Amino acid sequence: MSLREDQHAFTKALVAAGRFPLGSAALQVLLQQRANGSFISGDQLRARLAA
Repeated sequence: MSLREDQHAFTKALVAAGRFPLGSAALQVLLQQRANGSFISGDQLRARLAA
């Protein structure tokens, strides 16, 4: 997985702060939280983009 510089810096900061033992652990938690979040339908997304 490739990260932008700001994403990499954020992940490193979480590890440096002791919140996670490794960057990969931080990413796994963040991705799981995102997957468990609410999503909008494709139609809703297209409507928002068209507005």
